[in-house]
Amino acid sequence: MGIIKTMSKLPWNHPQRVEFRRRNREQGEAKHKATWEAIEKERYERMEHAGAEYMKKCKAEGYEGKELELLEEAFALELVRDKETWQEDKKTRKRLKKEALESKNKRLS
Repeated sequence: MGIIKTMSKLPWNHPQRVEFRRRNREQGEAKHKATWEAIEKERYERMEHAGAEYMKKCKAEGYEGKELELLEEAFALELVRDKETWQEDKKTRKRLKKEALESKNKRLS
């Protein structure tokens, strides 16, 4: 006889049935936690890779030092979006990119 049939014949508060549900819940929570951690790790690695690629591109365009820091901060604001501060972040990104470009142009002129 299968486990489900056996469990269905027991009353809902039977110790074996209660223990089965508890173990099942613990196993499910552990699997969920492991899956969630793997997803978060993969997302973090993807964001780190995108940031590194962006910095390479900026260096190739001629940005240096403080300019790169400004662009990195702007990219971080662009990459991670927050609903509450989205408009403010958008303005900050635009300002940071403008400052970096002005600094680069001033340095090269």
